[in-house]
Amino acid sequence: MPESQTAYHEAGHCVMAVMLGGVVEVATIVPDLDELPKRYGDVRVRWNSPPGWKKQVLVALAGPAAEMVFRQEPLHPGFVQEWSEDWKIAWELSNQPATNERKRVLLLEQISQELYQVFGRDDVWNSAAAIADELLAHETIYQEQIDEIIKFWIR
Repeated sequence: MPESQTAYHEAGHCVMAVMLGGVVEVATIVPDLDELPKRYGDVRVRWNSPPGWKKQVLVALAGPAAEMVFRQEPLHPGFVQEWSEDWKIAWELSNQPATNERKRVLLLEQISQELYQVFGRDDVWNSAAAIADELLAHETIYQEQIDEIIKFWIR
């Protein structure tokens, strides 16, 4: 996956997490190699209180949504190999509100469409673009820088 796509993907996770009250401790486009599935980037979010399934699903699918806007391709996040871990996380978290598989797919598709629209807003997009630029310049960025960027663009 091209580095710029990865940067926008990780920026999407960052922006949504902060918008929903999470604290992004670190974001990187050079994750550690470990026994987890291959990752192109990583974002570590800390929540001050339990975030609930919906916030976690929104953050998981925000990466693909931001990347879709960047690529100008409204793709299905369940069908893009590089997004399979995000989809898997969203799928597992959404099993309580939607136990039926068909309803769960529809729920996640609706959330993905809403996120795509959110990232189409100038303030949200400018915030994601600024974070992506910093990731491309430095590969890893931390909480203070992420908060500063998002608070500048989203009021």
